[in-house]
Amino acid sequence: MDIQLTDEQELLRDSLQRLLRNQYDFDTRRKIIATEEGWSRKHWDAFAELGLLAAPFPEELGGLGAGPLASMIIMQEFGRNLVVEPFFETIVLAGGLIEQAGTSAQREAFLPEITAGKTIWALAWAEGSSRYDLSNVATIAARHGDEYVLSGAKAAVIGSAMGR
Repeated sequence: MDIQLTDEQELLRDSLQRLLRNQYDFDTRRKIIATEEGWSRKHWDAFAELGLLAAPFPEELGGLGAGPLASMIIMQEFGRNLVVEPFFETIVLAGGLIEQAGTSAQREAFLPEITAGKTIWALAWAEGSSRYDLSNVATIAARHGDEYVLSGAKAAVIGSAMGR
C-alpha cells in the first residue's frame, strides 16, 4: 500500500526524527533501560508536551485529531530509534481500546490523563492455566470501598515493569 503523507504528517515525522536523533541516541537508551523503571519519565513528559500522546485521538476527546496515521508515524520512528517508553501499551492499546469500546464516562475519565502522560497503562490478559481461552479467567476484581482489589495471577502483562 502506498501511503502519501500530508504536509502535516511529514512535519510530524521530520520533527520526531530530529528530536530522537538529538535526545535519544543509543547511549541514552542504554542508560534508560538500565534504570529500575526501564523507561524515562523525562522523555515521556516531553512526548506528552509535544502532543505525541494526544496525536491519534479525536479532538472531542482531548486529542489532536491526527488519527491512526499519526500513530503509525510515531511508532515507525520510535521503532527506528528503539524507544522504550510505553507508547504502544498506553496510547495505542489501552487508549485505543478506551476510545473505541469505553463508555462516555470512561473516555472522559481516562483519556485526558493518558494524553497528558499522567497515567501509564498495562494489559494483563493471559493466565497460565487458561491456555489462551479468554472465557477461562480465574483473576477477580473485588470492590473494597471506592476501589477494586485484584486477586489472581497473569502470565502475560504487556507494559509491566514486573517482567523485567
